[in-house]
Amino acid sequence: MEIGPFLALLAAMSFALNLVSVRRGIILGGKSSTATAVSVFTGALLYLLILPITGDYKIIGSVSWSALGGLALAGIINFCLSRYLFFSCVKLIGANRSTTLTQTNIIFAAFFGVVFFAEKITLTLVLGSLGIMLGATLVNLVKEEGAYKFQSSGALLAVIASFCGATSSLLVKSAMKEVDSPYLATAISYGAAAMVWVIILAVNKQQRMDALTLNRQSLVMFMLTGVLAMTGHLFRYSALARSPVSVIQPLMGTVVLFTLFLSYLINRKIDVFNWRILTGTVMVIISIFLIFV
Repeated sequence: MEIGPFLALLAAMSFALNLVSVRRGIILGGKSSTATAVSVFTGALLYLLILPITGDYKIIGSVSWSALGGLALAGIINFCLSRYLFFSCVKLIGANRSTTLTQTNIIFAAFFGVVFFAEKITLTLVLGSLGIMLGATLVNLVKEEGAYKFQSSGALLAVIASFCGATSSLLVKSAMKEVDSPYLATAISYGAAAMVWVIILAVNKQQRMDALTLNRQSLVMFMLTGVLAMTGHLFRYSALARSPVSVIQPLMGTVVLFTLFLSYLINRKIDVFNWRILTGTVMVIISIFLIFV
């Protein structure tokens, strides 16, 4: 039995728990920016503990400045900008809608693959991309005064976050041709993101006050968010190292189902559940499998 698919499902579950945790932390009084900062610092500290165990820090001297710069930029884009936008989206429209909407990153990733890596446009890619867009649209419809309206503010944040995430993946893919260690690569990205947050907290008094006055319950939730995000990335990298992308990516897409299930168990009273979210989620899952299988 291959372990790759099992690791992919563990990654999806970790990311789903991450979203449920940040949703609860924000509802308890924390802010999206504080959640981002705490989760980044938590991840960076954990990687400082992991690198001496794996010994991968020893090869950093052989990594070129261009690869280091690419990984650092990827970390800033993904762990600072994209994560902040995504957490803000979770705050506005809940974890269920946000997770489904951010699956549009697959469309951006496919576009980048065609433009930068000369990958082919296939019928299943086009149909799958359309399915993801339709599912994401359905999820984000809200009923007001007897009519369905598109909730544009949360959707815009999710789409920008997805674009940032896909851009970050493009940088990582290029750098990983040289850096043969997912642990070191992710640690560099986390380190760069943590440095940016140190600067932000140093120069922005309001951000500093938000962090210092954060209540204990939200702090615990945000630290848990950081641990779960880091764990999810480790499972994801390990899965990709053992099985093809065509197997792992559809299984990673089950994060939307895990989020729906875990939100119902844990955040039933503070998240959104209706037939549009369920139907849109299923459409997105089917579309992801159509693209990659």
